[in-house]
Amino acid sequence: MFEQLTEIHQLIETNQKDWRNQLIQFLWKNEGNPEKRNYEELINHLLRLTWLYPYMSENAHWLDELAKNAFMTRDGQILHREQSDVLKKILEWKNIIVSAPTSFGKTFIIETFLSIKSPNCVVIIVPTIALMDEMRRKMYRKFKNQYKIITNIWEELAEKNIFIFPQERVFAYLEKFNNIGLLVVDEFYKVSKDNDKDRYEKLQNAIVKLGKISSQKYFLAPNITNISDNPITQWMDIVNKMDFQTVFLNIHDYSNQKENKNEIFTKIIKGSTEKTLIYAGTFPWITELEWIIAKNNIAPRNSGLIWSFINRLEKNYTNSRDLLKLLQKWFGLHNWRLHRSIAQIQIKLFEEEEWLQNIISTSSIIEWVNTSAKNVIIRKSKLWKSNIKEFTYKNIIGRGWRMFKYFIGEIYLLDKSAPQDTSTQLNIEISDSVALNEYSEWNNITSTQEHRQKIIDLNIELNTLLGNWKTYNYFLRNNKIQYCSLSDIKKILQDMNKNPNQRNGWMHLNNEDYNDREWLISKIFFLMPWNRDGIKLEDIKIYIKIAQHNRSKELKEILSDLAQNWVYINKVFEIEKFISNQLAPFFSDVSEIYNYYFWKTDSIKSFIVKISNLFLPPIVYVLEEYGLPRVLSKKIQNSWIINLENNEIQVSEVINQFSDLWIDRFLWYSEFDEFDKYIIKNFFDWI
Repeated sequence: MFEQLTEIHQLIETNQKDWRNQLIQFLWKNEGNPEKRNYEELINHLLRLTWLYPYMSENAHWLDELAKNAFMTRDGQILHREQSDVLKKILEWKNIIVSAPTSFGKTFIIETFLSIKSPNCVVIIVPTIALMDEMRRKMYRKFKNQYKIITNIWEELAEKNIFIFPQERVFAYLEKFNNIGLLVVDEFYKVSKDNDKDRYEKLQNAIVKLGKISSQKYFLAPNITNISDNPITQWMDIVNKMDFQTVFLNIHDYSNQKENKNEIFTKIIKGSTEKTLIYAGTFPWITELEWIIAKNNIAPRNSGLIWSFINRLEKNYTNSRDLLKLLQKWFGLHNWRLHRSIAQIQIKLFEEEEWLQNIISTSSIIEWVNTSAKNVIIRKSKLWKSNIKEFTYKNIIGRGWRMFKYFIGEIYLLDKSAPQDTSTQLNIEISDSVALNEYSEWNNITSTQEHRQKIIDLNIELNTLLGNWKTYNYFLRNNKIQYCSLSDIKKILQDMNKNPNQRNGWMHLNNEDYNDREWLISKIFFLMPWNRDGIKLEDIKIYIKIAQHNRSKELKEILSDLAQNWVYINKVFEIEKFISNQLAPFFSDVSEIYNYYFWKTDSIKSFIVKISNLFLPPIVYVLEEYGLPRVLSKKIQNSWIINLENNEIQVSEVINQFSDLWIDRFLWYSEFDEFDKYIIKNFFDWI
């Protein structure tokens, strides 16, 4: 062991990255080795020299201990040197963009900053609901006594607030923000059209509007080394920490081997007792893997909780799902076609030691959640129809490590070799929407003369479409438009000019009778942009017609009714997500444009609230984000332990009501089975 440590020490002068990697591998190989105790002082010294202070044990030389204590936070947690460097820059009131690998601890830096500076208003923008929920749990555990943590629109503000939103929810609070102490944007790379063509415009708008009232900005953009000139990141420093890794990845490249890849896959799965994440890339490859698992008799472990989960799915969903077949083999399945609560439960079962051993996923695992596994298998190097690029590849393999949990991640490439590692340039092309906003408000466009003229012409065209005495600036000044892009607004106005009488009866959308709504839904649906995620109008109409009974009927009955109308379960969650996150805000924007164009005050808020919450009580729908499935919330409502159908109450008040009750009060209720109790226990942990 001494010789190994000597060899590691000799790398100090030659290659610090290799030195750090060798030391991490040494820690992993000797974890639990009693002989290591004899060399703890030397190991701690090497850890100090490589700045990995969090890995240092208590038995350090006083000088090494002194260095470690210098990087200790107020609550006793240890920063590594590169985290400390980033924190120092923020404490110096610098605006920075941090590019760092997974497991660097970028979120921990936010927590430490808030503990020290404690600004009154913090806004954190995240790309997905799942990541929002994960961030909420982290912030709630640490700051629940200092801040109100807000993740839903229309919550009342406290004296000190932390807002955690996807960019679409930001606009509901714009008028309430006065000064933002810290603006955080996670996954900042999505501000580029190249990386998220459907949502980049909204993210740009949110950052520009919030940036003007923010004292400080902290953006997180992994795998980025350069950013093109643009007004959004003007006066911000790029802090590149991509070379500093706190773990080591061991890459096994089988892409060029002649051996059957399915046989290699089977050997890896059968030969490992560690958690394994399998990236399938596409839905057909999930089916392929299911067949391989069944054919090779990859046996499940005896797990009563998994069988309880299977029984729950059979009872409330259907017994013909691919998921059920995989769960019976101790494999989870995570993709875009699952109800949110089912995906959340599987991640929880996967992260706990004794339950799910393996999980198969499409790109949802890198978009939705921040989980990790000892092994990562890339079975198909695809992101839908395209080959995965460097950024996506690094995002996937980044799931193969976790500080203090997996010192070494094992990465298996079964399809293609790793994409070429090139310097990653983030190109930020300012959207027309942001440019028009700046022109209307400040008469300023920091762009080319050609783009400037385009924006001027567009402003004239929109004002002309609106008619006499009306200007597009009305929407900008009052933050009326929250979803629609400029092209959407233009298309809507053109339709109103061409067919001014098409929206007579607009208020019928609020009626309970579905037949009064159908023709208006059809009319407005076709004004939506073409990127509708493959959702068809007929599916929308069928869903809305049947979902009106979401609370009066059992979930399985609703799913059966939908299936009889050719809307099968693998489409239902996609439809629900589309209606709540896209169709509802689109209707809201069309309503605002309609009222301004025709000088009316018609309100379809009742209809918008209903479809936003999928005809569920708003609290029930929101609590699914907190890990409480609608099926279980219905049991809780029937128990009269707590009222979840009060539409006048805020979600924060309901969470407080849950927190004030003893968990045993729920577990005593006779209608809750063992899996209900498992979910309730985790729900209490999450809140």
